[in-house]
Amino acid sequence: MKNKIIFIFIGLPRKIDKSMYYFDYINQNFNSKIIFSTNEDIYNYNLPDEVDILINEKSQYYKNKFSLINHLPEYNKILQWIRLSDALKYVNDNNLANEKTLVVKLRSDISNLDKIIIPKNITDDEIYMYTDYAFVTNFKNMKKLDENFFNKPQVFFDKKMIMDIRKENFIRSDKRAARFEWLYYPNMISTFLPKKIFRYLIKTKLEKLLWLGPKNFNNPVCMRYHKDLVKFPCEVILLWNILMCGLNTKSLSSTPLKLFIDRKD
Repeated sequence: MKNKIIFIFIGLPRKIDKSMYYFDYINQNFNSKIIFSTNEDIYNYNLPDEVDILINEKSQYYKNKFSLINHLPEYNKILQWIRLSDALKYVNDNNLANEKTLVVKLRSDISNLDKIIIPKNITDDEIYMYTDYAFVTNFKNMKKLDENFFNKPQVFFDKKMIMDIRKENFIRSDKRAARFEWLYYPNMISTFLPKKIFRYLIKTKLEKLLWLGPKNFNNPVCMRYHKDLVKFPCEVILLWNILMCGLNTKSLSSTPLKLFIDRKD
């Protein structure tokens, strides 16, 4: 049987006791399959019987991918992507989806899961998201993103995510849905604005004005504060790959999604 929506919870099982209500919501409102792609700590929680559990550390596919990244600094930040790739392989191998099946990627430690609005229909050029915390698109697009990014995250380590702002899907995308302010842009008039103003405008209706005028594509600039620059900015790499795959972003929530403050306790 093909499930209409597959919900995949990725990463360490945190705050599941506070997220149980969302599992009930899923089961009551969707023809769905819930999958956890995680480690053995998941067995410390009493999950519903219908939840599929994938222990990545027991998967040969995951082990092979892990061996390619475990030498990188702060590689733990990269693990979520090969956990997601492992889950997508599980979905494919078990014939749980067709190309139109909606797939939702989530974390269990999002404190306001109830604010997520699952769209009824998604076209082949759309992805609904709130950064890398949560996103949903069809299985066809997920496989494309997996091929380009999820199954080989090490390719993007210490790489500048330079954006061609002339791309049609970039222009159409809802800039509130992801970290557009942290991409690298061609040097242009608007990049001389104070960073706080630039980052504010990109989330407003005025953002189209930012891309006007002459541009120097050989001298890209990132509007993220220099002290915040990291070797593997997960949210930016995801967004860049989404745009490179020709998808345009739409908001998955009318309000910012937040993580539990004490999620690591």
